Amino acid sequence: MAKTSRSNGKTGTASPSRQARLARKSNPAKSARTVPKSAPAHEILAALFAVVTEEAQRNEAFARRLLSVYPEAMVARIEKPQKRNSGFDPGAYHAINILHSHGESMLRGRLSSIRTKAQLRQIARRSGLRLTGPAARPSASMAQIVDGIVEAAKTYEAQRAAAIE
Repeated sequence: MAKTSRSNGKTGTASPSRQARLARKSNPAKSARTVPKSAPAHEILAALFAVVTEEAQRNEAFARRLLSVYPEAMVARIEKPQKRNSGFDPGAYHAINILHSHGESMLRGRLSSIRTKAQLRQIARRSGLRLTGPAARPSASMAQIVDGIVEAAKTYEAQRAAAIE
């Protein structure tokens, strides 16, 4: 048993549970679950990450050193809370299907109800359309993006019709 010093100056032996606590404080790696050397890689890695995670929870400086390994942009994404889902579903505005089923005026009407450029670009991407010309520029206006989506959908329809003939 390990000798410990007491506050009154006497020394004695520590109980087994106290010895375990002292061992964990002095060396967190020893307190982790031991994994045989012949264990599968995923078990060895799980034990390693458990030790690293434990230490990072206790030691803020250690956690910061770990994060310094990654580029700043990645760390910023890790530390920022994730945005909540806005409820916008670009699949509900599939440009090719709307054009094919309801025509160009209905497609333009549905697209004009969209609030942001990013959502319009999501619709184009989800519809499998590639924006070209002014609509492809980052500075494109909402109207230019709508025009680009309509033109790309019409081109797709024309190519599909030609392929069927």
